[in-house]
Amino acid sequence: VNGQFTIGVPDIDGGTSDACGIDTLYLNQYDLSCADVPSVDIWLTAIDNNGNIDSCLTTVIVLDTINPEVICQDIDLYLNASGVASIDTSDINNGSNDACGIDTLYLSQYNYDCSFVGANQVTLYAEDNNGNLDSCSATVTVIDTIIPVVVCRDIDLYLDINGLASITADSVDNGSSDACGIDTMLVTQYDFDCSYVGPNTVTLTVIDNNGN
Repeated sequence: VNGQFTIGVPDIDGGTSDACGIDTLYLNQYDLSCADVPSVDIWLTAIDNNGNIDSCLTTVIVLDTINPEVICQDIDLYLNASGVASIDTSDINNGSNDACGIDTLYLSQYNYDCSFVGANQVTLYAEDNNGNLDSCSATVTVIDTIIPVVVCRDIDLYLDINGLASITADSVDNGSSDACGIDTMLVTQYDFDCSYVGPNTVTLTVIDNNGN
């Protein structure tokens, strides 16, 4: 898991012998690391009891089969005025690592809009330099804090024969909008009678689908 391995003479020696006996066997390299993937050539040298030396070359296939350690973090993501927002791997990655190095980080979801408001699961994938892959999950909480754009218009309202008249929110709305949609429009005064003849101020209140 640390990207290291130590070999010994018994790993390499395939039956070295000498009629007068072997005094010493040694390798030119004992410690292997990620840098030795996928293979490394190692010399085995033999010295017999009378000082004669010979050697042979062997190829050691070095394999990295350890998955990366993938570490995620949850985040809050705020939509912009257009009702969209994006993330990248740096937003979710919380120190993912691999002894032999990470080659690629990628997400299952990058782009969000009004339809994602609330908690969403996203997966962070990490592939190391030797093709080992692992993943973790995080929660992306998408939040809409953008208030609606409220546009009013003045109107003339004519009383009927009974001296009464009514309006709706639509009567004074002049194209109010919100990227995530409007849920409710209200006015402070709906019904009018003779006592209201002349200019009257009403307030139009717009509530979007996320409570702004």
